[in-house]
Amino acid sequence: MGSYWQALPSSFRKKWFVDEIYNANKLDIRTIGDYSIEKMRTYQGARKQIRSVPCYDILANPDYATQFQWTPI
Repeated sequence: MGSYWQALPSSFRKKWFVDEIYNANKLDIRTIGDYSIEKMRTYQGARKQIRSVPCYDILANPDYATQFQWTPI
């Protein structure tokens, strides 16, 4: 089983890194922290997959539904 950084294609990681640096420098918008930026910049990558549910419904978990204050219609 791989980590998020192992499963992320290098081309996607590079594009995300460039977008993040541009947004931080030109627009003063940061969507991820320094640790994640450094991981994107330095991780070599691998051909692994994340093995879990591909479309997890987070609101199906009552703890998260309570924390998000979600009420079904």
